[in-house]
Amino acid sequence: MGKVERSVLQRRLRERAEKTAVLDKILVENKPRERRFAEGVAAAFDEMNYNDLPEPFNWIRGFGTDLSGDENSRLAFRQIVETVVQRRAFDLLKSHDLIGKLFVLARFSSDFIRRVEAWRPRGASSDRVFESLVRHL
Repeated sequence: MGKVERSVLQRRLRERAEKTAVLDKILVENKPRERRFAEGVAAAFDEMNYNDLPEPFNWIRGFGTDLSGDENSRLAFRQIVETVVQRRAFDLLKSHDLIGKLFVLARFSSDFIRRVEAWRPRGASSDRVFESLVRHL
């Protein structure tokens, strides 16, 4: 690796570190996984936090912003995401598509027949876990 390539790589690494500096402590500290996720989710829903967030928290923030006109759905989305973290169903937060499914589910929160907090994840794959959430609600 040449001197120029090394300096470009170092610059890119510095830029990436600066971009995620706000939540560096969340992602780097040796904390339980659910606590790191809970802090990231809280930062994603913090309306005063304008900093870039690492994925998936940035995706969560984007979907939450899309619901800014519908306060009930926004609260339902936050409750769903927080419950997913509390139940350690982290696979539901691993991709933009899965978070999008949670977003769509929150739009139908007025039709829920059960409380989100009472849900217990079932299944090994993310699809099965999501299906268990839909069946529960």
